[in-house]
Amino acid sequence: MEWILAQATAPGQGGIAELIATFAPMLMLLGIFYFLVMRPQQVEQKRRQAELERLKKDDEVVTIGGIFGTVVNLSEDRKEVTLKIADNTRVRVLRSAIQSLVNSKSDGTKTA
Repeated sequence: MEWILAQATAPGQGGIAELIATFAPMLMLLGIFYFLVMRPQQVEQKRRQAELERLKKDDEVVTIGGIFGTVVNLSEDRKEVTLKIADNTRVRVLRSAIQSLVNSKSDGTKTA
C-alpha cells in the first residue's frame, strides 16, 4: 500500500507535458465559452449603451416592456426619458428601460 501511495505522489515523473495535457481541454472550453457567450454579450451591451447615449427628442423607441413611444423630453441628468405613447399620454421611464431605437426622425434611418 505504501508503494502505491509513493508511486502516485512521486514528483517529477509526468513533467510539464502531463500538466499541459491535463489543463489544455479545460482552457480550450473556457476559450470557446468566452467567444461564443461572453464576447457577443459584451459587444451587444456596448452597442446598446452607445445607442442610449445618442437618444434625442423625436426618436421612436421601444421599451423593455414592449411599449412603443416617441421621445419628447430628456431629463437634465439624462437618466429619465419622457415618452409620448398616445395622444395626451406621456410616460416617464428610465433611460435603461429603453430596449432599442425603432426610428430616428432626425436622419430618417430605421434601426430595428
